[in-house]
Amino acid sequence: MPNYLTYLDFEIDVRADDVNGGYTVAVVSSPAGEERAVAFLPFGELELKNRLLELQNALLRSGGVRRRGLTVHEQTVQNFGKELFDFLLPGEVRSLYRTSRGKAVAGGQGLRLKLRIRSRRPWPPCPGNFSSIPPTTNISASPPRRLWCAI
Repeated sequence: MPNYLTYLDFEIDVRADDVNGGYTVAVVSSPAGEERAVAFLPFGELELKNRLLELQNALLRSGGVRRRGLTVHEQTVQNFGKELFDFLLPGEVRSLYRTSRGKAVAGGQGLRLKLRIRSRRPWPPCPGNFSSIPPTTNISASPPRRLWCAI
């Protein structure tokens, strides 16, 4: 994997949409332009709590010997990440992300995802430790909240 020294920004603003119960996902800055879409979390509150417990257990049990294929625990983490990725990049927002990523790679640069979460809804606390988040990850919440997941 290349070690990029410079990055292009792909900035997403996620806001609760109280009218339809979903979230408005808006690309506010990217190499390929701006876009907005409505997204819905792929799980309800109870299922989210259960998934977070599964995720926490999987992370606690991960590590050790590397295998050729994914373990059940690694698959749990990967599936949860994919569902959140699909939520954050719905429809045309995903197309914009792919175009932006292509532009970054063509220019020998990386693409940095900046995520702003704005919601009056409660967010469950994130299990684990954020010390392993790469320094190029930029996550903010307004008003400030403890985030429940970082990708």
